[in-house]
Formats: sequence, structure tokens, C-alpha cells
Amino acid sequence: MHHRIDTIIKQLRQDIALHLDPESIQAACRSAGHTWRRCGLNPVAILHWFVIQVINGNTALQKGSY
Repeated sequence: MHHRIDTIIKQLRQDIALHLDPESIQAACRSAGHTWRRCGLNPVAILHWFVIQVINGNTALQKGSY
């Protein structure tokens, strides 16, 4: 992996929440017509977990059908 990409991924792994603005995520979801209840698995949490999976090379994402 290229040194610069590796550095960026390490920084993202430190705290993904610093790089993803919750208000922007919610606004994007609302503009796409999504609705959700107040609970632990809101769009912000789901997106954070998804990005963490991608950064860590989760093989389940590679084997899924898209």
C-alpha cells in the first residue's frame, strides 16, 4: 500500500467520528428521503461502522453480491 494512503487510513482508524460530520450525514439521509427512529442504530452510527469495516478490509463486504 502506498505510504500516503496507509497514513490516511491509520488516521481514520484513530477516530472516524472526527472525519464524518453527524449533521451532514443526517442531512444527506433526509434529502434522500430516508426516515429513522431515535435509537442506537441511526444513520450516523451505521455509516461509521460501515466505514470502519471498509478500512479494516472486512472480507464479508468483498464476498457480498452488490
